[in-house]
Amino acid sequence: MSLFGGFLKQVRLVIQLHPNRYPINVARVGLVGTLQSNTSLAWFAPLLEKKSPLLEDFEAFVKEFQASFGDR
Repeated sequence: MSLFGGFLKQVRLVIQLHPNRYPINVARVGLVGTLQSNTSLAWFAPLLEKKSPLLEDFEAFVKEFQASFGDR
């Protein structure tokens, strides 16, 4: 398993273990955002500033995130 794949599995596990804390897509995307630094944070920050529709669609966000940072 790749590092990126492992990261996504850990995020999904946290969401599964804390369904009341992350019940909606915005909270799930926010969780991922809090775990970012450096290059990935520079990618994430404009999504917040522009209130991107990706913030409200976790699976679409993951797809874009993976396209940018997943294994190639």
